[in-house]
Amino acid sequence: MRSSCGYAPVSRAVVLVLLVLTSAGPLVADEKEEAINADRALLAGEWRVVSIEANGNTNADLGVARVTIVNGLDGKWSLLANGKTIAEGTSTIDPTTSPKTIVLKGIRGSVENARGTHYRGIYEVHKTTRRICFVPADKPVPESFAGGRETGQILVTFERVAFE
Repeated sequence: MRSSCGYAPVSRAVVLVLLVLTSAGPLVADEKEEAINADRALLAGEWRVVSIEANGNTNADLGVARVTIVNGLDGKWSLLANGKTIAEGTSTIDPTTSPKTIVLKGIRGSVENARGTHYRGIYEVHKTTRRICFVPADKPVPESFAGGRETGQILVTFERVAFE
C-alpha cells in the first residue's frame, strides 16, 4: 500500500528504531565526557611520586619523593622537582577503555627532551593513589602495569599530597 505522496508507509517500529539509533551517538559521547570529567576530578591536584620503574629498574629513594606533579581539571600538568617547575604539558585521557588510556604531551621543560615529547600509556586513579605506565608514542601502548626490562615502559606510582 502506498501513501498519497508515493512512498510506502513507515511503521511506528521502524521510526522508533531510527530514533534510538540516531540518538545513541550523542548519548555515548555524553557518557564518555562524563567519565572523562569524573576521572579529571580525581586526577586534579598535587601528587607525590612514590616510585619510578624505568625499563625494569626501580627508583624509590628520597630524591624521587621530592618530585611532584600538579594536574588541572583541563588536562594541563606541571612536573616539579623540589618545588620548581621542570616540565609542563597536557594530557588526554580515555577512561572508557580497559585499561584506561592516556596521552601525554610535553609543551615546556628544562629537563632534556621534555618539549615536544609525546607518550602513550595506561593509568588508574583512586582517591589517594594513582599509577601510570607509559612509553614513547612510537612504541606499543602497555597492556598492564607489569613494566619489566626491555619494554621501554615507565611505571610511576603516586600518592596524593594532603591539603593542610
